[in-house]
Amino acid sequence: MDPEKLMSPRSRTLERSTLIMTGIVAVLVMYVFLTLSSDRGSGGDSRNPTISLEFLPGFDRDRVERILIREPDIAARRNGEEGASRSVELERIAHVTTSEDGKEEAGYLWTVTSESGYPARQEKVAELLDLLASMKGGNVQSRNPESHGTLQVDASGKEIRIQDEDGKLVGHFYVGKAIQGFTHTFVRREGSDESVLIPGNLAPKLVTSRNNWLDNQILAFDANQVAQVRIESRAHGTIVLARSPEGEWRAVEPTEFAAEKRLVESMVRPLAALRFLDIAGKGEGRTPEHGLDPPRLVITIETADGKTVTLEGGTDKDERAAYATVTGKDFVFEVSKFTLDKIDRSVEEYRPKEKPAETEDQGDGGGC
Repeated sequence: MDPEKLMSPRSRTLERSTLIMTGIVAVLVMYVFLTLSSDRGSGGDSRNPTISLEFLPGFDRDRVERILIREPDIAARRNGEEGASRSVELERIAHVTTSEDGKEEAGYLWTVTSESGYPARQEKVAELLDLLASMKGGNVQSRNPESHGTLQVDASGKEIRIQDEDGKLVGHFYVGKAIQGFTHTFVRREGSDESVLIPGNLAPKLVTSRNNWLDNQILAFDANQVAQVRIESRAHGTIVLARSPEGEWRAVEPTEFAAEKRLVESMVRPLAALRFLDIAGKGEGRTPEHGLDPPRLVITIETADGKTVTLEGGTDKDERAAYATVTGKDFVFEVSKFTLDKIDRSVEEYRPKEKPAETEDQGDGGGC
């Protein structure tokens, strides 16, 4: 008897289902194999075509002189500015430092070229160089150019350009999406179709925000150690305020009296950690518009150890900011107009206000 006829309808149905599933699996396996073969292309490592052995070959952090970071300006693009981007450019320049004993030492200083060459936060640049030096390689995930946009390893991601001290371009690549719980990031070298997945979340250290690269604090001293404040005002003349070892303040010029401690300290403390709002330009670029030649206001702070710092105030830029310079920094800054206005006052305003005389109790009004 034919075995086929002995099989129940249910058995025949199961057999057909098994054959169909086997066929589907075979087709899927073939599709994956063909896709990967096409994606990898030719010229890869035949032993392990998914490995990119070195992402930045020959990278030497000690020879890096310029770094450019560019990323999409999302806000501008939402407002219709197609392709808008923002960038920061860092440059290493020769720099001489002088120690307290007068010895000079030649070295380097990283500056922010895109911010009038203002000194960068050196520790942030060091972190960036550490990151670049650690990018040894990773796994090639795709060689398909059509995947660049999806992985954001093109103009939709971050673009990095690195030059050495000879002007040679030693790195030019794109940083895209982070995946696997932000533990790995897609990157791609300019001119290559290989999208490489390397360890680490790179994006937080590759930002264009000025707050990341600039230290905007321009004065730094201990307000409790200030011994004297000298104010030279175009409007109110010269005022000198001195602090006693006990912490009491006196006006000593142009006239002497015990000054209002609260008022003096409300003027000194904001200066102790003064930050700029913006950089108007380098010192040699100052113009009559800045009102600094001569300044309308000069404040000299002397601390108990004999050190001094000087702030020069110029004209108001607008209702929020005024121009100013600080000794030791060859830049014109925009600082808080409110802070300067609190300083530019007459000496009489530092005189303690007289308390109203207390009236004696005239009785409770209950007597006869």
